[in-house]
Amino acid sequence: MQQSDFEQCQDFINKNLDFLNSKEDCCKLGFAFQKLNPSCLILLALIIAIDLSFCLPANQQNVLSNFLLTVGQSMILFNAQQIYMESGPGNCFNLKNLNSNNPDCTPDSSKDSNSSKTTDNTCTSNTDAASIMNTYQSQINQLNAEIKALKRWMDEY
Repeated sequence: MQQSDFEQCQDFINKNLDFLNSKEDCCKLGFAFQKLNPSCLILLALIIAIDLSFCLPANQQNVLSNFLLTVGQSMILFNAQQIYMESGPGNCFNLKNLNSNNPDCTPDSSKDSNSSKTTDNTCTSNTDAASIMNTYQSQINQLNAEIKALKRWMDEY
């Protein structure tokens, strides 16, 4: 970690530590994390973990770490439910649903000659997926016919 990252972490902590004691809304904590350098966030987590590990016996470390894991998992579950409630149930797996929620992957954008994007660097459109499925289905039908012919030939001999 570079010295400038460490100094940046110290400055951030010194400037933003007082918000923990304030009675302002809970969004302030999230906003503080938004401005935090990722290297600083990792360093802060490691410092807290090492400090708590030296201060606690092994059985208390185990309980505290399991508690913190549960808090994190609960936050992930809350976030997943929030996303589900905001965006709806989504689509079940089906090749027809390929890129259905991606606004950059529409049949019009991949065929537009004025667009700077080409089909090579964008996703496959729904019509391309349908044509691929039709090709595969015709190949499957052809193979099934050949298997039936082989079975009849084997039955004759």
